[in-house]
Amino acid sequence: MTQMKVIWIDISDLTRWLFRHDYLTGIQKVQYHFSCEDVIRADKSIRFCFTPGKSLDFYEINIEEYTRKIQEQDKGYFERLWFSRIVRTYPKGVAAKIKFKLKERKRRRKNKEIFPTIVEFNKGDVLISLGSYWNIEKYEQTIRHQTETKGMKFFPFVHDIIPFISPQLFANNNTKNCQMKLLAMASGAITSTTFTANLLNQPDKVGFSIPFSKQDIIVSPLGVDPIETLNEVESIKAKTLLYKLGNPDFILMVGTLEPRKNHHYALDVWLELYKKHGERLPSLVIVGRNGWKNGSFLDRALSLNYINNKVQVVSDLTTPDLNYLYQNCLFTMFPSYAEGWGIPVQESLMNNKVCIASNHPVIKSTGGNLCEYIDPYDITTAVDVIDKLLLDTDKRIEREAEIKIKKAEVCLSWSQASEIFLKNIKSISDDRKS
Repeated sequence: MTQMKVIWIDISDLTRWLFRHDYLTGIQKVQYHFSCEDVIRADKSIRFCFTPGKSLDFYEINIEEYTRKIQEQDKGYFERLWFSRIVRTYPKGVAAKIKFKLKERKRRRKNKEIFPTIVEFNKGDVLISLGSYWNIEKYEQTIRHQTETKGMKFFPFVHDIIPFISPQLFANNNTKNCQMKLLAMASGAITSTTFTANLLNQPDKVGFSIPFSKQDIIVSPLGVDPIETLNEVESIKAKTLLYKLGNPDFILMVGTLEPRKNHHYALDVWLELYKKHGERLPSLVIVGRNGWKNGSFLDRALSLNYINNKVQVVSDLTTPDLNYLYQNCLFTMFPSYAEGWGIPVQESLMNNKVCIASNHPVIKSTGGNLCEYIDPYDITTAVDVIDKLLLDTDKRIEREAEIKIKKAEVCLSWSQASEIFLKNIKSISDDRKS
Protein backbone atom coordinates (compact mmCIF):
# COMPACT_ATOMS: atom_id res chain seq x y z
CA MET A 1 0.00 0.00 0.00
CA THR A 2 1.40 3.41 -1.01
CA GLN A 3 2.06 5.69 1.95
CA MET A 4 0.22 9.03 1.81
CA LYS A 5 2.52 11.99 1.40
CA VAL A 6 2.19 14.51 4.18
CA ILE A 7 2.32 18.30 3.82
CA TRP A 8 3.83 19.65 7.02
CA ILE A 9 3.19 23.33 7.79
CA ASP A 10 5.93 24.74 9.97
CA ILE A 11 4.76 27.45 12.40
CA SER A 12 7.94 27.62 14.50
CA ASP A 13 8.06 31.40 14.18
CA LEU A 14 4.50 31.78 15.49
CA THR A 15 5.29 29.51 18.45
CA ARG A 16 8.41 31.51 19.25
CA TRP A 17 6.50 34.79 18.90
CA LEU A 18 3.65 33.76 21.22
CA PHE A 19 6.17 32.66 23.84
CA ARG A 20 7.35 36.30 23.94
CA HIS A 21 4.28 38.40 23.02
CA ASP A 22 0.56 38.71 23.76
CA TYR A 23 -0.50 40.00 20.33
CA LEU A 24 -0.08 39.12 16.65
CA THR A 25 1.47 41.21 13.91
CA GLY A 26 2.48 40.90 10.27
CA ILE A 27 3.88 37.49 9.38
CA GLN A 28 2.60 36.01 12.64
CA LYS A 29 -0.95 36.95 11.63
CA VAL A 30 -0.47 35.03 8.38
CA GLN A 31 0.59 31.86 10.22
CA TYR A 32 -2.26 32.15 12.71
CA HIS A 33 -4.97 32.57 10.09
CA PHE A 34 -3.77 29.73 7.87
CA SER A 35 -3.70 27.55 11.02
CA CYS A 36 -7.26 28.44 11.97
CA GLU A 37 -9.09 27.81 8.72
CA ASP A 38 -11.23 24.66 8.64
CA VAL A 39 -10.61 24.11 4.93
CA ILE A 40 -6.93 23.47 5.70
CA ARG A 41 -7.43 21.56 8.95
CA ALA A 42 -9.95 19.21 7.35
CA ASP A 43 -7.43 17.90 4.83
CA LYS A 44 -6.00 14.62 6.16
CA SER A 45 -2.70 15.11 4.35
CA ILE A 46 -1.88 18.35 6.18
CA ARG A 47 -0.28 18.48 9.60
CA PHE A 48 1.44 21.18 11.64
CA CYS A 49 4.84 21.24 13.32
CA PHE A 50 7.54 23.42 14.86
CA THR A 51 11.19 23.31 15.86
CA PRO A 52 12.47 25.13 18.97
CA GLY A 53 15.87 25.43 17.33
CA LYS A 54 17.69 23.42 20.00
CA SER A 55 18.01 20.23 17.96
CA LEU A 56 17.71 19.03 14.36
CA ASP A 57 14.16 17.77 14.87
CA PHE A 58 10.64 19.03 14.24
CA TYR A 59 7.74 18.28 16.61
CA GLU A 60 4.09 17.79 15.74
CA ILE A 61 1.47 20.25 17.01
CA ASN A 62 -2.17 19.51 17.81
CA ILE A 63 -3.41 22.49 15.81
CA GLU A 64 -6.93 22.54 17.31
CA GLU A 65 -5.54 22.79 20.85
CA TYR A 66 -2.85 25.21 19.68
CA THR A 67 -5.22 27.77 18.15
CA ARG A 68 -7.63 27.41 21.06
CA LYS A 69 -4.80 28.34 23.43
CA ILE A 70 -4.09 31.42 21.31
CA GLN A 71 -7.71 32.52 21.61
CA GLU A 72 -7.63 31.83 25.35
CA GLN A 73 -4.34 33.78 25.61
CA ASP A 74 -2.81 30.92 27.58
CA LYS A 75 0.73 32.28 27.93
CA GLY A 76 1.86 29.33 30.03
CA TYR A 77 0.99 26.90 27.23
CA PHE A 78 3.41 28.55 24.81
CA GLU A 79 6.15 28.75 27.42
CA ARG A 80 5.78 25.03 28.08
CA LEU A 81 5.58 24.22 24.38
CA TRP A 82 8.67 26.23 23.45
CA PHE A 83 10.78 24.66 26.19
CA SER A 84 9.22 21.21 25.85
CA ARG A 85 12.00 19.68 23.77
CA ILE A 86 15.13 21.41 25.01
CA VAL A 87 17.83 18.81 24.46
CA ARG A 88 19.41 17.46 27.62
CA THR A 89 22.55 15.36 27.85
CA TYR A 90 21.61 11.72 28.26
CA PRO A 91 23.78 9.42 30.42
CA LYS A 92 25.71 6.65 28.71
CA GLY A 93 24.32 3.13 28.60
CA VAL A 94 20.94 1.84 27.47
CA ALA A 95 19.55 1.16 30.96
CA ALA A 96 20.70 4.52 32.32
CA LYS A 97 19.24 6.32 29.30
CA ILE A 98 15.84 4.61 29.70
CA LYS A 99 15.79 5.38 33.43
CA PHE A 100 16.68 9.02 32.68
CA LYS A 101 13.93 9.35 30.07
CA LEU A 102 11.28 7.87 32.41
CA LYS A 103 12.35 10.25 35.19
CA GLU A 104 12.30 13.14 32.75
CA ARG A 105 8.81 12.26 31.51
CA LYS A 106 7.54 12.04 35.09
CA ARG A 107 9.05 15.46 35.87
CA ARG A 108 7.47 17.00 32.78
CA ARG A 109 4.05 15.56 33.59
CA LYS A 110 4.27 16.85 37.16
CA ASN A 111 5.10 20.32 35.82
CA LYS A 112 2.34 20.01 33.16
CA GLU A 113 4.95 20.26 30.45
CA ILE A 114 4.04 19.37 26.89
CA PHE A 115 5.76 16.38 25.34
CA PRO A 116 5.15 16.59 21.58
CA THR A 117 5.99 13.81 19.16
CA ILE A 118 9.04 14.00 16.92
CA VAL A 119 8.12 14.28 13.24
CA GLU A 120 9.45 11.41 11.14
CA PHE A 121 9.55 12.79 7.59
CA ASN A 122 9.20 10.35 4.71
CA LYS A 123 10.62 10.72 1.22
CA GLY A 124 8.29 12.93 -0.80
CA ASP A 125 6.80 14.73 2.21
CA VAL A 126 6.65 18.51 1.90
CA LEU A 127 7.65 21.01 4.59
CA ILE A 128 6.28 24.54 4.14
CA SER A 129 7.82 27.18 6.35
CA LEU A 130 5.31 29.98 6.87
CA GLY A 131 7.20 32.32 9.18
CA SER A 132 10.30 34.40 9.85
CA TYR A 133 12.63 31.42 9.98
CA TRP A 134 15.78 33.59 10.20
CA ASN A 135 14.99 34.21 13.89
CA ILE A 136 15.18 30.54 14.86
CA GLU A 137 18.44 29.08 16.12
CA LYS A 138 19.90 26.24 14.00
CA TYR A 139 17.06 26.47 11.50
CA GLU A 140 19.34 26.18 8.46
CA GLN A 141 21.10 23.11 9.93
CA THR A 142 17.73 21.53 10.79
CA ILE A 143 16.40 21.97 7.24
CA ARG A 144 19.63 20.67 5.71
CA HIS A 145 19.58 17.61 7.97
CA GLN A 146 15.94 16.79 7.19
CA THR A 147 16.19 17.31 3.43
CA GLU A 148 19.41 15.33 3.10
CA THR A 149 18.59 12.42 5.43
CA LYS A 150 14.81 12.10 4.96
CA GLY A 151 14.32 13.27 1.37
CA MET A 152 11.53 15.69 2.20
CA LYS A 153 10.88 18.72 -0.03
CA PHE A 154 11.29 22.18 1.46
CA PHE A 155 9.19 25.15 0.32
CA PRO A 156 9.70 28.41 2.24
CA PHE A 157 7.06 31.12 2.09
CA VAL A 158 9.11 34.09 0.85
CA HIS A 159 7.15 37.00 2.26
CA ASP A 160 9.47 39.48 0.56
CA ILE A 161 12.98 39.81 -0.86
CA ILE A 162 13.63 43.31 0.43
CA PRO A 163 16.88 42.23 2.19
CA PHE A 164 18.31 41.49 -1.28
CA ILE A 165 16.98 44.62 -2.99
CA SER A 166 17.44 47.16 -0.16
CA PRO A 167 19.87 45.73 2.43
CA GLN A 168 20.49 49.23 3.85
CA LEU A 169 17.05 49.10 5.47
CA PHE A 170 18.11 46.27 7.80
CA ALA A 171 20.25 46.19 10.92
CA ASN A 172 22.51 43.46 9.51
CA ASN A 173 22.72 40.79 6.80
CA ASN A 174 21.37 37.93 8.93
CA THR A 175 17.96 37.83 7.22
CA LYS A 176 19.48 37.99 3.73
CA ASN A 177 22.09 35.31 4.46
CA CYS A 178 19.56 32.96 6.06
CA GLN A 179 17.10 33.34 3.18
CA MET A 180 19.84 32.72 0.63
CA LYS A 181 21.02 29.52 2.36
CA LEU A 182 17.48 28.17 2.74
CA LEU A 183 16.50 28.95 -0.84
CA ALA A 184 19.59 27.02 -1.95
CA MET A 185 18.11 23.92 -0.24
CA ALA A 186 14.54 24.48 -1.44
CA SER A 187 12.59 22.58 -4.08
CA GLY A 188 10.56 25.71 -4.76
CA ALA A 189 9.04 28.71 -2.99
CA ILE A 190 5.71 30.33 -2.19
CA THR A 191 5.14 34.07 -2.22
CA SER A 192 2.13 36.35 -1.94
CA THR A 193 2.59 38.51 -5.06
CA THR A 194 3.57 38.13 -8.71
CA PHE A 195 5.99 41.05 -8.22
CA THR A 196 8.06 39.13 -5.66
CA ALA A 197 7.83 35.91 -7.67
CA ASN A 198 9.21 37.62 -10.77
CA LEU A 199 12.06 39.30 -8.88
CA LEU A 200 13.00 36.03 -7.20
CA ASN A 201 13.71 34.59 -10.63
CA GLN A 202 16.05 37.46 -11.65
CA PRO A 203 19.64 36.80 -10.48
CA ASP A 204 20.78 40.25 -11.57
CA LYS A 205 18.26 41.82 -9.17
CA VAL A 206 18.61 39.57 -6.12
CA GLY A 207 22.30 38.69 -6.47
CA PHE A 208 22.01 34.88 -6.62
CA SER A 209 20.44 32.12 -8.67
CA ILE A 210 17.69 29.93 -7.21
CA PRO A 211 18.12 26.16 -7.75
CA PHE A 212 14.57 25.71 -9.08
CA SER A 213 12.60 26.96 -12.06
CA LYS A 214 10.10 29.79 -12.29
CA GLN A 215 7.32 27.17 -12.46
CA ASP A 216 8.26 26.10 -8.93
CA ILE A 217 7.49 29.56 -7.53
CA ILE A 218 3.86 29.62 -6.40
CA VAL A 219 1.88 32.82 -5.85
CA SER A 220 -0.65 32.55 -3.04
CA PRO A 221 -2.31 35.83 -1.90
CA LEU A 222 -3.05 36.68 1.71
CA GLY A 223 -6.33 37.49 3.42
CA VAL A 224 -7.40 40.27 5.76
CA ASP A 225 -9.27 40.31 9.07
CA PRO A 226 -12.98 41.17 8.89
CA ILE A 227 -14.43 44.17 10.70
CA GLU A 228 -15.11 43.14 14.27
CA THR A 229 -17.80 44.33 16.69
CA LEU A 230 -15.79 45.79 19.53
CA ASN A 231 -16.22 45.13 23.21
CA GLU A 232 -16.24 48.26 25.40
CA VAL A 233 -13.58 46.84 27.75
CA GLU A 234 -11.26 45.22 25.18
CA SER A 235 -10.25 48.47 23.46
CA ILE A 236 -9.64 50.46 26.66
CA LYS A 237 -5.97 51.26 25.85
CA ALA A 238 -6.89 52.82 22.50
CA LYS A 239 -9.75 54.80 24.04
CA THR A 240 -7.45 56.12 26.75
CA LEU A 241 -4.96 57.22 24.11
CA LEU A 242 -7.61 59.11 22.14
CA TYR A 243 -8.92 60.73 25.32
CA LYS A 244 -5.44 62.10 25.99
CA LEU A 245 -5.25 63.55 22.48
CA GLY A 246 -8.09 65.90 23.30
CA ASN A 247 -9.23 65.93 19.67
CA PRO A 248 -11.30 62.99 18.36
CA ASP A 249 -9.90 63.47 14.83
CA PHE A 250 -6.71 61.58 14.02
CA ILE A 251 -4.90 59.86 11.17
CA LEU A 252 -3.52 56.35 11.69
CA MET A 253 -0.19 54.91 10.53
CA VAL A 254 0.53 51.24 11.30
CA GLY A 255 3.92 49.55 10.88
CA THR A 256 6.98 48.35 12.78
CA LEU A 257 9.32 51.14 13.84
CA GLU A 258 12.11 50.50 11.32
CA PRO A 259 13.54 52.44 8.33
CA ARG A 260 11.50 50.67 5.64
CA LYS A 261 8.22 52.06 7.00
CA ASN A 262 9.42 55.63 6.32
CA HIS A 263 8.52 57.29 9.62
CA HIS A 264 10.90 60.20 8.99
CA TYR A 265 8.80 61.03 5.93
CA ALA A 266 5.60 61.00 7.99
CA LEU A 267 7.23 63.32 10.52
CA ASP A 268 8.27 65.72 7.74
CA VAL A 269 4.76 65.70 6.29
CA TRP A 270 3.18 66.44 9.67
CA LEU A 271 5.66 69.23 10.30
CA GLU A 272 4.60 70.92 7.06
CA LEU A 273 0.92 70.41 7.83
CA TYR A 274 1.38 71.86 11.32
CA LYS A 275 2.88 75.01 9.80
CA LYS A 276 -0.33 75.41 7.78
CA HIS A 277 -2.97 74.36 10.32
CA GLY A 278 -1.41 74.77 13.74
CA GLU A 279 -3.39 73.33 16.62
CA ARG A 280 -6.36 72.60 14.33
CA LEU A 281 -4.32 69.80 12.72
CA PRO A 282 -5.53 66.30 13.70
CA SER A 283 -2.97 64.06 15.39
CA LEU A 284 -0.96 61.39 13.61
CA VAL A 285 -1.11 58.17 15.65
CA ILE A 286 1.77 55.84 14.78
CA VAL A 287 1.25 52.24 15.93
CA GLY A 288 4.12 49.77 15.67
CA ARG A 289 6.31 47.49 17.70
CA ASN A 290 9.89 48.56 18.33
CA GLY A 291 12.03 47.32 15.42
CA TRP A 292 15.56 48.31 14.41
CA LYS A 293 17.53 51.39 13.32
CA ASN A 294 14.77 53.66 14.60
CA GLY A 295 16.84 55.73 17.03
CA SER A 296 17.23 58.70 14.69
CA PHE A 297 13.46 58.91 14.12
CA LEU A 298 12.61 58.73 17.83
CA ASP A 299 15.35 61.23 18.74
CA ARG A 300 14.17 63.65 16.06
CA ALA A 301 10.53 63.29 17.10
CA LEU A 302 11.54 64.02 20.69
CA SER A 303 13.60 67.06 19.65
CA LEU A 304 10.51 68.40 17.86
CA ASN A 305 8.40 67.69 20.96
CA TYR A 306 6.49 65.30 18.69
CA ILE A 307 5.36 68.41 16.77
CA ASN A 308 3.71 69.85 19.84
CA ASN A 309 2.33 66.39 20.63
CA LYS A 310 0.51 66.16 17.29
CA VAL A 311 2.40 62.91 16.68
CA GLN A 312 1.84 59.97 19.04
CA VAL A 313 3.84 56.72 18.94
CA VAL A 314 2.37 53.63 20.63
CA SER A 315 3.45 49.98 20.66
CA ASP A 316 2.14 46.54 21.59
CA LEU A 317 -1.56 47.22 21.08
CA THR A 318 -3.98 44.32 21.22
CA THR A 319 -6.08 43.45 18.17
CA PRO A 320 -9.23 45.08 19.66
CA ASP A 321 -7.23 48.26 20.37
CA LEU A 322 -5.93 48.37 16.80
CA ASN A 323 -9.39 47.69 15.38
CA TYR A 324 -10.79 50.53 17.45
CA LEU A 325 -8.21 52.93 15.98
CA TYR A 326 -8.95 51.77 12.44
CA GLN A 327 -12.68 52.24 12.91
CA ASN A 328 -12.38 55.71 14.46
CA CYS A 329 -9.61 57.36 12.43
CA LEU A 330 -10.28 59.86 9.63
CA PHE A 331 -8.07 57.89 7.25
CA THR A 332 -4.73 56.05 7.26
CA MET A 333 -1.23 56.60 5.95
CA PHE A 334 1.26 53.99 4.73
CA PRO A 335 4.33 55.56 3.01
CA SER A 336 6.52 52.43 3.12
CA TYR A 337 9.52 52.21 0.79
CA ALA A 338 8.98 48.51 0.06
CA GLU A 339 6.66 45.67 1.09
CA GLY A 340 6.00 42.01 0.55
CA TRP A 341 2.25 42.52 0.84
CA GLY A 342 1.18 45.54 2.91
CA ILE A 343 -1.25 44.21 5.53
CA PRO A 344 -2.11 47.68 6.97
CA VAL A 345 -3.31 48.83 3.53
CA GLN A 346 -5.92 46.11 3.35
CA GLU A 347 -6.81 46.47 7.03
CA SER A 348 -7.57 50.13 6.29
CA LEU A 349 -9.75 49.25 3.28
CA MET A 350 -11.52 46.51 5.19
CA ASN A 351 -12.53 49.15 7.75
CA ASN A 352 -13.78 51.40 4.90
CA LYS A 353 -11.02 53.95 5.44
CA VAL A 354 -9.08 55.78 2.74
CA CYS A 355 -5.39 54.85 2.76
CA ILE A 356 -2.73 57.29 1.56
CA ALA A 357 -0.20 54.71 0.43
CA SER A 358 3.19 54.45 -1.21
CA ASN A 359 3.14 53.88 -4.97
CA HIS A 360 5.40 50.83 -4.65
CA PRO A 361 4.22 48.09 -7.12
CA VAL A 362 3.37 45.58 -4.38
CA ILE A 363 1.31 48.10 -2.44
CA LYS A 364 -0.54 49.17 -5.59
CA SER A 365 -1.41 45.54 -6.28
CA THR A 366 -2.67 45.19 -2.70
CA GLY A 367 -4.72 48.38 -2.67
CA GLY A 368 -5.95 48.40 -6.27
CA ASN A 369 -7.82 51.57 -7.26
CA LEU A 370 -9.07 52.24 -3.75
CA CYS A 371 -6.03 54.04 -2.29
CA GLU A 372 -4.60 57.52 -2.75
CA TYR A 373 -1.05 56.82 -3.94
CA ILE A 374 1.95 59.01 -3.21
CA ASP A 375 5.67 58.98 -3.97
CA PRO A 376 7.38 57.95 -0.68
CA TYR A 377 10.19 60.39 -1.47
CA ASP A 378 7.99 63.40 -2.33
CA ILE A 379 6.77 65.25 0.77
CA THR A 380 4.95 68.01 -1.11
CA THR A 381 2.55 65.64 -2.86
CA ALA A 382 1.67 63.90 0.41
CA VAL A 383 0.96 67.24 2.09
CA ASP A 384 -1.39 68.20 -0.75
CA VAL A 385 -3.25 64.86 -0.73
CA ILE A 386 -3.71 64.88 3.05
CA ASP A 387 -4.78 68.54 2.97
CA LYS A 388 -7.54 67.75 0.48
CA LEU A 389 -8.83 64.84 2.56
CA LEU A 390 -8.82 66.95 5.70
CA LEU A 391 -10.61 69.92 4.14
CA ASP A 392 -13.07 68.12 1.88
CA THR A 393 -15.17 65.99 4.21
CA ASP A 394 -17.73 65.21 1.52
CA LYS A 395 -15.03 63.85 -0.79
CA ARG A 396 -13.65 61.65 2.00
CA ILE A 397 -17.10 60.26 2.80
CA GLU A 398 -17.65 59.60 -0.91
CA ARG A 399 -14.39 57.65 -1.10
CA GLU A 400 -15.31 55.65 1.99
CA ALA A 401 -18.62 54.68 0.40
CA GLU A 402 -16.77 53.56 -2.74
CA ILE A 403 -14.36 51.48 -0.66
CA LYS A 404 -17.24 49.81 1.16
CA ILE A 405 -18.74 48.71 -2.16
CA LYS A 406 -15.55 47.72 -3.98
CA LYS A 407 -13.18 46.41 -1.29
CA ALA A 408 -14.09 42.80 -2.04
CA GLU A 409 -12.38 43.27 -5.42
CA VAL A 410 -8.98 43.60 -3.75
CA CYS A 411 -9.45 42.14 -0.26
CA LEU A 412 -9.78 38.39 0.23
CA SER A 413 -11.16 36.87 3.39
CA TRP A 414 -8.85 34.42 5.13
CA SER A 415 -11.22 31.64 4.10
CA GLN A 416 -10.81 32.60 0.43
CA ALA A 417 -7.04 32.95 0.78
CA SER A 418 -6.87 29.58 2.55
CA GLU A 419 -8.74 27.82 -0.26
CA ILE A 420 -6.19 29.17 -2.76
CA PHE A 421 -3.31 28.28 -0.44
CA LEU A 422 -4.63 24.72 0.01
CA LYS A 423 -4.97 24.21 -3.74
CA ASN A 424 -1.42 25.50 -4.26
CA ILE A 425 0.26 23.37 -1.62
CA LYS A 426 -1.63 20.27 -2.75
CA SER A 427 -0.21 20.84 -6.23
CA ILE A 428 3.30 20.75 -4.70
CA SER A 429 2.66 17.34 -3.18
CA ASP A 430 0.98 15.92 -6.29
CA ASP A 431 3.06 17.17 -9.19
CA ARG A 432 6.42 18.61 -8.28
CA LYS A 433 9.74 16.82 -8.17
CA SER A 434 12.32 17.01 -5.43
